[in-house]
Amino acid sequence: MLKEGTDAIVREVGAMRHLVDEFSQFARLPALKPIPGDINKAVQEAVALFRVVGEQTEGGKVEVLLAANLPQVSFDGEQIRRVIINLLDNAIWAVRDLGENGLVTVATRIVDDTMVAVSVTDNGSGIPANLMDRIFDPYFSTREDGTGLGLAIAKRIVEEHGGKLDCSPGPEGGTMFTIRIPVDMDPMRRI
Repeated sequence: MLKEGTDAIVREVGAMRHLVDEFSQFARLPALKPIPGDINKAVQEAVALFRVVGEQTEGGKVEVLLAANLPQVSFDGEQIRRVIINLLDNAIWAVRDLGENGLVTVATRIVDDTMVAVSVTDNGSGIPANLMDRIFDPYFSTREDGTGLGLAIAKRIVEEHGGKLDCSPGPEGGTMFTIRIPVDMDPMRRI
């Protein structure tokens, strides 16, 4: 009986440490180190971590649609990849029950010559309308194992780039997250 109680305490302490680490990361993100680069390359590197380009995953297929001739933008590659990885992880989780019918699409495009956009879209069940305005709130999560900090951190990173992170229903159901970063990056500019 004592061992079971001790094991439960050890698990709880481990979970608390993880939460404290996530909170610390949210509270003091590394300083932004933007350099001119190709956002398509950052997308490819993020997707490669999942090793799913054109392959089936436990959550369906991941499709990558990269626009040609995108202008360079100044961005912190590590931080932007982190945002894309978080969005991909969430999208793959959202379609996990659809099997081979699950589809996650990552796409890039230019927006009216001033912004480059990266969208991550899934065909899952979507986010209920009554929760849509809370998804970027720290500690809010619809996932049982979520800390509720992933999207809050992602939004903060994108805003530090002078950009914007939006969420909307996907064109064919599911959810679409769109990152917009200005072509003429200025860290003091806010969209």
